[in-house]
Amino acid sequence: MAMRAAMQPTPPTAAMPPTTTHRMMSIMADPFLDAATSLPAAGATVVRVSFPAETVAAVLHHMNDDHRDDNVTIVRGHVEPDAATATMTGFDGTSGTWSYTVGDELLTATIPWGITITERHEIRREIVELYDVAAEKLGLPPRSH
Repeated sequence: MAMRAAMQPTPPTAAMPPTTTHRMMSIMADPFLDAATSLPAAGATVVRVSFPAETVAAVLHHMNDDHRDDNVTIVRGHVEPDAATATMTGFDGTSGTWSYTVGDELLTATIPWGITITERHEIRREIVELYDVAAEKLGLPPRSH
């Protein structure tokens, strides 16, 4: 099944100050989501998978210290070609979240993984996949990981 991601702006919440815009990437061809509302379809079972805090901290540290340029590539290729900076800020079993800047505006994007992940070793594979797709969209040469 082909999947297509689309940006959907969401309003700021208490967790997101009014100066931050959040763009949620949602899978429009997902059989478990109603395409009109992006909410779980009737009868669908949606399981949110979270990872231990230590795992999240380790992945974020690695991505933000060792892969700063990769974060920018992921955001530019999937969300905003004009992103100047990007920082991975979180993830769960269905998606990763990045904060990024365009000009003087701070934005946040949540980008879905290709599949729901449940194991730590799957996190790397999904981030690499996001990077590879983004690099191809941006015309960057492929690289080994």
